[in-house]
Amino acid sequence: MAKYKYNHLKVPDDPILNAKWREETIHLASQNHPNVEKFRHQIRECCRKDFWYWAKGFAYVHEARILDDDAELEDLDTKVPFLPWPHQIPIANHILKVLGKRDVRLVKSRAQGASWLIVLITIWLWLFRRGAKVNLVSKDMDAADKPGDMDSLGAKAFWLLEALPEWMTGTQRKDWNRNKSDHTFTRMDGETAITFYACTANVATGGRALVFFMDEHGKHPRPQDRDAMASTQPISRCRICVSTPFGMSGEFAKIIHDNTISEPVLVLAWWDNPTQNRGLYHIVKGKPVAVDEEKYGPLLPEYLDYEKWTKLKERLLERGYDLSSDKYHSPWYDGECLRQGANPVLISQEYDMAFGSEGAQYFAEALVNRLKNFVRRPIKGEFSVNPESLTGKWTENPDGRLKLWCELDIRGNPPMGEYVVANDVSAGLGGSSTSNSATCVFNRRTGKKVASFASPSIIPYELAELSIALCRWFVNYKGDPAFLIWEANGYGGEFTKRVERANFQNYYRRKAKDSPMIGRSTDKAGYWTYKRSLLLGPYREALLEGHFDNPEHESLEELRQYQMGPDGEPYHVGEADKTDPSGAKGAHGDRTIAEALSWEASCSFGDQLKSRNYDNKPNVMNATENNVPRESFAWRRAQYLKEFRKKKNETNW
Repeated sequence: MAKYKYNHLKVPDDPILNAKWREETIHLASQNHPNVEKFRHQIRECCRKDFWYWAKGFAYVHEARILDDDAELEDLDTKVPFLPWPHQIPIANHILKVLGKRDVRLVKSRAQGASWLIVLITIWLWLFRRGAKVNLVSKDMDAADKPGDMDSLGAKAFWLLEALPEWMTGTQRKDWNRNKSDHTFTRMDGETAITFYACTANVATGGRALVFFMDEHGKHPRPQDRDAMASTQPISRCRICVSTPFGMSGEFAKIIHDNTISEPVLVLAWWDNPTQNRGLYHIVKGKPVAVDEEKYGPLLPEYLDYEKWTKLKERLLERGYDLSSDKYHSPWYDGECLRQGANPVLISQEYDMAFGSEGAQYFAEALVNRLKNFVRRPIKGEFSVNPESLTGKWTENPDGRLKLWCELDIRGNPPMGEYVVANDVSAGLGGSSTSNSATCVFNRRTGKKVASFASPSIIPYELAELSIALCRWFVNYKGDPAFLIWEANGYGGEFTKRVERANFQNYYRRKAKDSPMIGRSTDKAGYWTYKRSLLLGPYREALLEGHFDNPEHESLEELRQYQMGPDGEPYHVGEADKTDPSGAKGAHGDRTIAEALSWEASCSFGDQLKSRNYDNKPNVMNATENNVPRESFAWRRAQYLKEFRKKKNETNW
């Protein structure tokens, strides 16, 4: 640490010395002595002339994350003195140089502090440049200005103002005002203001401004993003468009790739961030090679260990990452790649700043190849269903549609377990272009898929009858039927009606829209898919971590048919010429959906039970064969009453 001698005209960069300088400056500016006003005036003048003097000497940022692995939760302090990372300095300097004069294009990796840099420049202008009119635009109003939500730009700005001394900012409601309904910060001079906007086609039409900050411009709604750029052009000479990529469509992608614009594209990349680029390396012939040991440090010991490196490489390959390209990696970057929910498209866009990254396989080739090592030959047969009792009987048949990966007892029943029966429902019209209806039976206790059914020619209500019969065949130790789940979208509506008519109660209740897996359930029957990633993401994670044993060859082949779009959402690519022994030549990936549904039901099974209406529990008045355990007293009584009513109805009296 360098020697320290206090000088109010120079702010030290060293974190320890910087903290000491801030403390002494605030102390001197707060004392009641004859020269305090003169001292404050000098400080304000230094701030006005030099953005970095103000930012490094007085500004704070709000950091809600724990960034140090050795830190304790009780040590968390969200108010962090702002000291710029080296790669932020030239970006801010360029913005300040052209401010109010020219447009700026900035592409960034995630977590580089770009939003806070925007807020800092905005507040500095508002404090020290009379007449500065700054407009900030985000994808919607909540992202632009939502009081109390630190993810919004307006809440960040207000938090920063409260962190600054009053002799610098002035007194609220006397020198300046915060209008929540108008989403503005205004000074009482009548000229200086900050206004927050949602991206609309006519954003800020008719006004005038020094600068527009277009935050996360790539994620602004379309076509409003294009119209907003046209609307703001006559309002200001300076629009600063900042974003991570979000596919090749949209106005941000267009202006970034417009070679006729003379202003350079600024880049704020993770590999220039000293907290993220330690141990930076390339992969050369399958091995990690340090990029620049003097600048980024040597490879960590675990990267030099053959076994540890091989294990890490296999995990990255199974998640679909391309290790043949000559792009940058680091221990921090690898950790982000392996986090839950991460995928190659997300990492490519959010960290590597790639615009056209769609098309990658959602289930990586390396993962599928590993899973295929555990494929097992099934027992095939047919399961005939009694349409009145909705029970079934198994018959072995080498050409049968129902596959089993479990042994049957002497009575022809599967072993008892905690089962889920999951369905993806198609029209069932048959033909070469019709997709399969698919059923998966999964033992949530053992993590094994034990049965599978696929057919393009079974109509939805017949599939519902088959599924209920399978639920009554795959029972637990109490004799309770398996838990039933199906995709309610599309042809699932007909399936739903048949289940409800059957008075079968052990089925999945729908969750609120876009809810996480622990979300509140409703009374609506069946799973409703709003986003494929919410269904397929947890299933992919289960396959990666070995929690879901899938022994079926055809099912694993269908995993290859899912790719990722530019937004990271999976979609299915039909292969019209693909041969499918079930008869569905289109191979629409239905088995994959059924398996993902079985995993969803397994994970949310406890929540489903808690959300049930216990007032509807069976009793002596409403007990039926369908809603009480098999072979129980209530079950035998229900059978007796059923036969009694049947005979009574047959009486000719």
